Amino acid sequence: MNLTKILPLKDIFTTILTVSITSLSTLGFQKSTATVICCSLVIILCLLWWQSKQNKEKREKYVAETLACGYFMNFILKFSNNLFLDSKNHFTVDVDGQSEDRYYDFEDIEVQIVLAINKSDLKEKANKYNQRKLYRVQVQSIKDKDAFWFRAELLGNKIRITDYPRTLFSLENMHMLEDKKEYTESMSAKQYTYFNDKIKQLIKQNAENRVLTQFDVRF
Repeated sequence: MNLTKILPLKDIFTTILTVSITSLSTLGFQKSTATVICCSLVIILCLLWWQSKQNKEKREKYVAETLACGYFMNFILKFSNNLFLDSKNHFTVDVDGQSEDRYYDFEDIEVQIVLAINKSDLKEKANKYNQRKLYRVQVQSIKDKDAFWFRAELLGNKIRITDYPRTLFSLENMHMLEDKKEYTESMSAKQYTYFNDKIKQLIKQNAENRVLTQFDVRF
């Protein structure tokens, strides 16, 4: 049982202090000595609790930033490296089960990266994304010649690629497996902030990539 769900932390420590002083006094310790011993124990407990809390926050930040690095490297940066500013971009579009080769100038390509502020916002954005009429689009990787795909809207002579970090859904599953507690909105908001800040930092660090700087990163 998690006592902090029943009593505030300060009440738990007060209870421990009172019971310990009484017990030590009963065993023959002077009350002043017992008080010193118990206060020291409570201080140690507080320090251990605080250290545990700090370690947990560091771990949560590390996990969120690791996911951000993976999303950036495997989609955002990889996609930007396979677009051309000064020549036609070749996409293979699946339209009604038929593959069509289409070529777009860079100014006719819109790339939106949609971030979320918490888990409810992520679910809402995912639902809106899934309600759009999207086409499966494939592009050949310049570096390794492997094809990778994404979904896009076809807007006449233009194409809009919109994506959101589905990897964030894994944070709730990891939290539930580790802590066996509800993954609250505030918990998700904190980790999503770590994720979003890391994405923006990575984009800034790659400012020399002129294609990447044209991506529309939004909430």
